[in-house]
Amino acid sequence: MSASWHVRPVTSADYTALRLLLPQAVHFGAAVLAWVAEDELARVIGAGAMSLRMRKSPAPGPRVIVHVVPPRRRLGVATAILNAIGAAAQSRKAEALYAWDQIEPGGPEHQCWQMLGFTQGVVAEQAWTSMTDGFEEFQLLYERLLQRGRIPPEAEVVRISEANPWQIAELHVTELGSVRADVLRQLRGEGGIRLDPELSCALVLEGKVLGFILVERQPVDSAAVFVHATVVHPELRRGWANLHMRYHFARRCLEAGVTSMVYQSFDQHPDTRSFNRKWGEIPKNLIQPYRLLPKRQSAD
Repeated sequence: MSASWHVRPVTSADYTALRLLLPQAVHFGAAVLAWVAEDELARVIGAGAMSLRMRKSPAPGPRVIVHVVPPRRRLGVATAILNAIGAAAQSRKAEALYAWDQIEPGGPEHQCWQMLGFTQGVVAEQAWTSMTDGFEEFQLLYERLLQRGRIPPEAEVVRISEANPWQIAELHVTELGSVRADVLRQLRGEGGIRLDPELSCALVLEGKVLGFILVERQPVDSAAVFVHATVVHPELRRGWANLHMRYHFARRCLEAGVTSMVYQSFDQHPDTRSFNRKWGEIPKNLIQPYRLLPKRQSAD
């Protein structure tokens, strides 16, 4: 069946349309690959993009986003864009495509993704935590660990501006599948994410970055931060490092007038979820829809 439109990779002339159709994905310095659908009059009627960052679990793959202008919906445009994205993702050894955002399960947006074949989903916990509730108990736990000599005296929690950005980026890439250039831009204060340079911190031991917490002030509430990433080196998990870094982070937040934080965690983040429970908040479940890509046929 012929169509009165076609899908092609973007050019520099498409940038304005991309920003209008995919604002959360396409911004200054964004590391994405993108496509547009164009009608017979060379008008952009839809667009799609995939992140260069690969999610690792439950199958390796990028986040994707697609938007079609309302008059051209339900004509196969979104499917064609996703097919182009899928082919490019497979060339990068991806096995799945993930929706760009975590969304409310069962809602209209979830239903749209399901219609596009995203019938499976990864459950994420989004939690709002009061940093004042339970801090004294948290501090006692930290001091007990300190008194027992469990925390190396040379371990420091410093502002991200005082840590090696390349080491932060390397740990970010290794543990979260990120794009190094994106992380470095964020650390410089560029791009769509504006990390708070005073509250974002890194755990440093013997000159090496072994963990970090990267946060952004909430635009509607200066007393709240959104946690974009929390990472502890695998060799130090389930021990003193997470507690040490989080304690100093929480203390700095309270000193700066920040009283709450919002963050998301997945099944592969048991330490984060354990701390969630200790702080006593009630998490809300979100879902990140995904679909598996067909197996590529190996050449004989």
